[in-house]
Amino acid sequence: MSEAANQIAREDERRRNRERFPEMSKWIDEMRSVFGDVKVLWVKEGDQEAGQRRDEQWVPITPGDGYVGSRGGRKKAR
Repeated sequence: MSEAANQIAREDERRRNRERFPEMSKWIDEMRSVFGDVKVLWVKEGDQEAGQRRDEQWVPITPGDGYVGSRGGRKKAR
């Protein structure tokens, strides 16, 4: 598959995921506005689920201070 075809496939997958996970999409947009590019490993919203849950990689996020993973390492959430 060509690079252009791969790009189109990735964009289609992103669009479908935004439709399947509207609330998580909003939250991810907020995280990206603060921390830059973030990667979702696993998501569950209602009965929809995507990715692979890896418990050892989870970092709890609370309404107060918490940590999130980012491609540049962990950054403190405000």
